[in-house]
Amino acid sequence: MSFLNPLFLWGLLALAIPVLIHLFRFRRYRVIHFSRVKWLQSLVLTEKATRKLKHYLILATRLLGLILLVLAFAQPYRPSAAGVNPSQTRLVFIDNSQSMMASAGQSTSWNLALEAADKLIRSYPEDASWLILSHSTDPSAYEAVQSAEALRAVQELRRTYRGSTWEEVKMKFETAKRAVDIGAIYLISDFQSDGLPMVGDWPEGIIPVKVSEGNTIESVSVDSVWFDVPSGVGQPLEVFALIANYGTSPARDILVELHLNDSLRSARRVTIPAGDRVELSLSTLLSQGGKFRGEVRIDDFPVVFDDVLYFHFSIAEAIPVSLVSESGNSARVLEAILSDDQFQLTTMRPGGIEASVLRASSVVILNALSDIPAGLVDPLVESGSRLVIIMPGKQELSAGYRALFRKIGLVDAGVQWRTFEQSIPVSNINWGDPLFRGVFMRKERQPEVPKISGYWSFPTVPATLGLSDRSPILFSLTRESRAESFIWTVPFDAPYSDLSTHSLLVPLMHNMVLFASGSSELYRWLGASELARYSVTDAEALVSVDLGEQNLFTPSQRRRGRFVEVRWDQKPQLPGVYGLYQGNQLVGYEAFNASRLESSLSLMEDRDIEEVFGNPVVQMHSSTDPISTLSTSKESSIWWVLLIFAALAFLLELVWIRFLP
Repeated sequence: MSFLNPLFLWGLLALAIPVLIHLFRFRRYRVIHFSRVKWLQSLVLTEKATRKLKHYLILATRLLGLILLVLAFAQPYRPSAAGVNPSQTRLVFIDNSQSMMASAGQSTSWNLALEAADKLIRSYPEDASWLILSHSTDPSAYEAVQSAEALRAVQELRRTYRGSTWEEVKMKFETAKRAVDIGAIYLISDFQSDGLPMVGDWPEGIIPVKVSEGNTIESVSVDSVWFDVPSGVGQPLEVFALIANYGTSPARDILVELHLNDSLRSARRVTIPAGDRVELSLSTLLSQGGKFRGEVRIDDFPVVFDDVLYFHFSIAEAIPVSLVSESGNSARVLEAILSDDQFQLTTMRPGGIEASVLRASSVVILNALSDIPAGLVDPLVESGSRLVIIMPGKQELSAGYRALFRKIGLVDAGVQWRTFEQSIPVSNINWGDPLFRGVFMRKERQPEVPKISGYWSFPTVPATLGLSDRSPILFSLTRESRAESFIWTVPFDAPYSDLSTHSLLVPLMHNMVLFASGSSELYRWLGASELARYSVTDAEALVSVDLGEQNLFTPSQRRRGRFVEVRWDQKPQLPGVYGLYQGNQLVGYEAFNASRLESSLSLMEDRDIEEVFGNPVVQMHSSTDPISTLSTSKESSIWWVLLIFAALAFLLELVWIRFLP
């Protein structure tokens, strides 16, 4: 048995007061001479014994009432689960996700969590064994410590911006049980309901400690940001944002701001219905190219970690593009399409290819080559440039194409040329592919599409643009969720297709080159392991990340021609836009954001938590001091029972005083 407020036990010293009063309460008798006291003596003795019994009963009930009252304020409880050996380690998991910063009465869930862990550890002996875990704890740090070090670990714990699921928390518990002899597990959290595994999935012995009030916390979040179509210098830039309201009431007149390179460029106000999302656009005009840091901001309380979404993008003055093609109509069409100021086009014939030009190009277009020279395959792949391959007309698939397909990860089994007696229209459009953003004004039932009379059949790839049987006319090969290559399975010229004269070709080729030339995603989530590619000038120097305050971090990376591929896994720790440098030269930006898994603050009810874990919920209630009270839902009745019995004891004392003679 332990006490939550042991200082109140000093109140037991007050028991000496009624005892002293009882011992030194002497009645002084005045002597009166009386003639005969024979019959009065027995009466006095009887009354004296009755009064003595009355005094003892009053003293006993008064002491009992005071003892019960002091114990009630000291709040006795059992700090360990039933069956836990005192020598076993007690695991305390503290939810340090961003949702814990939500207000809980006059405090925050985070402060209540730290207070709960502190009270819990102090209620045990100093030599008790503890394991302190959180979302950000490295599995290699699963080592038991004594109370003093456990308290220090709690004090040093900081919140994390990295997303973590309940399934990952459960795996941490299972790993800890294998590494350490675990008794009770105290799970201190606000208990968001999303994704919580059901009954039977959790290890035994978990005591849930809830540090939140209510079941829903109002929250508005910048959910995501994107571009519908690429933009260039002197062209309007339209940034789309999705703003989500996770609350139970409408979010009215929310100000949404667009900042580029620390400058406010656009702002709008929006009202979002309860539990809904609103898509809006923020527009500006860019007078010059370069690398940009962007933010979409709102002002929301009490949950603030998701009020800003960071992103980055680059607008090149001119994108270097190499076109390798025989002379012909389709070559002239492609040259006309890519004559825009956004592109720096170099046209080469198959016999006059310059490897240095290929390495300097962001995009290489191979237009209907009858074969790919053997010496060109490796430079194409090693350059790191994105490929746009336009297949040739009817022939056998050459060895050069097969070698290139193997290099870029395309299975060529079953690839063959197919023809139709009459031209047939393309009928399968993947409207969700980013390549079609801005191509059509609206999604039509029967859009104007090109016709083909022959194509190369690739049976194992999904179509971006295809036939009714889903055979692809255009598809992309992705790597790390990014398009590495675009492949047209049909030549642009007659008699194979009418693509060279079709209006669809111009926006598709523009988007293809613009998207393929992008350096990386607009933003990333903290903690996600992803691969990004950046264009560099120095083939030897490593890329470093500026974390601020003269702190540089060098992530794992590898070379691919004039590009470097960086693996993002552990760093950085905080959301923001970070500069990437080779020496003192800025080669790009990368944006990281806190996971939006924490934005939906729908909290579990106590009865549901008890059903999941099989143990009563421990509540941390905020109060005005703001010291909080730790009590279990089934054991919290103990101190109320003590108060009730204390009141009954004082009531019984009044009964003795009133009715005993």
